[in-house]
Amino acid sequence: MSSIRCSKVYNALSDPVRSLGWDAFVYTFTVATDWTDESTEYVQEACPAMRDYLREYMRRGINHSIKRLSLVRSDLPKIFEVGKYGDAPDERELRELMLERGWLSGLAAPCYGYGGAVGLTVLVSREKMPPEARIKDSLSFLIPRQTQLNAWAREALERQYRTESLSRREVECLMFVGEGKTSKDIADMLSISKRTVDFHIENAMNKMGVISRSQAVSRLSRMSIPHFPNQSDRTEVDGGAALTTIRPF
Repeated sequence: MSSIRCSKVYNALSDPVRSLGWDAFVYTFTVATDWTDESTEYVQEACPAMRDYLREYMRRGINHSIKRLSLVRSDLPKIFEVGKYGDAPDERELRELMLERGWLSGLAAPCYGYGGAVGLTVLVSREKMPPEARIKDSLSFLIPRQTQLNAWAREALERQYRTESLSRREVECLMFVGEGKTSKDIADMLSISKRTVDFHIENAMNKMGVISRSQAVSRLSRMSIPHFPNQSDRTEVDGGAALTTIRPF
């Protein structure tokens, strides 16, 4: 997994959550909807103690699938006891790492957005269960700010993907999409296969950090067309599998 740092998110969370009595925090954001691929790019910010924890479980090779872990569920926001967190082997190892650091409880607060975008803030405490008043105060602080946190994180992702050049064929296919053409129409006009058209469009969407064709076309209309790399376009997809550059956490 690879992550992008976003100092605005860190600054917005660091001092306030400490003043509310939490020992550490981590904020993670993704714009994609397939939660199963471990090779992912995402925006993540954490306090130093939580960063050390994240580095340690990654060093141990723990399979951290955020969709599968019991922490991320439809009943969020939620308070959890670390000692009762998860029964799967990887979850038990994550629990042991938290207990080693003295973290006994936590608060998980998500913010869902358009097209499956989600930001998740997790706060942890050395108390077995924080007072109810502190939990309420923490949610009162987080919930109104989550949309702004997501906007900052999305901006960080978009900055990265704007630096990746689209190929000439990717731009060409998106421009035809903007004219209302289907993949089959584009394939006939360019004398390539429909599968290749879909590959170019998906690759362009991944580079741009968007999750739909309409978003890609809209963003292309606001971008100056980048310099095209001097290389031949790929005409077929190996084994029928598209390559991707942005994946969810």
